Amino acid sequence: MGPEVVIMTTSHEFEDPDTPIRLQPEPPIKKVIIEDDVWIGTRVTILPGVHIGRGAVIGACSVVTKDIPQFGVAVGNPAKVLRNRGSRMATLPEEVEVNPH
Repeated sequence: MGPEVVIMTTSHEFEDPDTPIRLQPEPPIKKVIIEDDVWIGTRVTILPGVHIGRGAVIGACSVVTKDIPQFGVAVGNPAKVLRNRGSRMATLPEEVEVNPH
């Protein structure tokens, strides 16, 4: 996990215009699940209720608003899955040697 990662489990209510925002009720806590072998880049923000699957990669400064599947590579605000880990390997020409380390 990179530095300055923010994992949020709650947020703020603001719908009632007749009640000051600071006095509005707090929504329920929604746990965040981060499975094994996940790479979370610098300054990523993960919002309440998100599930990040095993082996996923989240690019730096991304805002994760929805679940990320296992081995998904996601970036952006909001984070979008661009591909799955290993998919680039499948398209390499045969003459390219890949170092497994």
